[in-house]
Amino acid sequence: MAFSKKQVIQYITQRRQNDGGFHFANIEPSNGSDTFYAVATLTALGYEIDKPEGIYSFFDQLAQEKETFDLTNVYYAVETLACLNYDTVTFRNGLDKQDLAKEFDPDNKHKQVYVDSVSTLKSAFLVTSICKTLNIRLEDARIPEFIFSYRNRDGGFGQGGNSNIPDTYFALATLVNVGITGAPVTTRNYLLADGEDLPGSFLEYIYWNFKSLTLLDIKPVYAKRLIKYLPNYQRINGGFARSPFQGIPTFEDTYYAIVMIKELETLTGAKLLV
Repeated sequence: MAFSKKQVIQYITQRRQNDGGFHFANIEPSNGSDTFYAVATLTALGYEIDKPEGIYSFFDQLAQEKETFDLTNVYYAVETLACLNYDTVTFRNGLDKQDLAKEFDPDNKHKQVYVDSVSTLKSAFLVTSICKTLNIRLEDARIPEFIFSYRNRDGGFGQGGNSNIPDTYFALATLVNVGITGAPVTTRNYLLADGEDLPGSFLEYIYWNFKSLTLLDIKPVYAKRLIKYLPNYQRINGGFARSPFQGIPTFEDTYYAIVMIKELETLTGAKLLV
């Protein structure tokens, strides 16, 4: 099965907005999330983005809105502009290292997690990703200790002794961000528990499991099955949806699909993007 790069590129570029950013529903205003996933996907496909200065201006304007420019939008801005090889010193100078380090306070294990948060450890991933990209050294020995405090007997990560795929992915990705690689056999076994079966039907769960394994240099045993199944997530306009059964495509899901397709090319030697 081959996927058309041209079709995916058209799906994304046709949704560029006049404010410089992107919106998957093709309406203004753009948002940081869609702009990040659009740029990251186009970059992964080797596409040179037209008028990148418009994207810089979009994030610059977004940064002026202090009440909405939270940690998540800082991450989207920093990672997007890094993809475009823009100088991100403005965002670096605006960050407080002490505030960033507070994410790893032991008391944070008991903080309120908002309903729309996919993981209790996502913020930890965002902080360490921002610091890695901006070359900010937190020098905080609590980071690994904080993350490992979420590891459970079955090898997975999660709050209250209940492991789950999102927390496990964000835990491993955070550790990689601070230079800690590898994992015990129990964690590997937790991630491989489904064998050749896909870890659920929602694309983000497959992505989190897939990326967790590849972060540990483990080839997912379901790789060939995933190649055959991924076309079910693609819609007629070229984008990918969350579910193989129904739903509209989004930039986030398209990003997950393209990242996995490119890694599957490396893992299997198959030519999947044409």
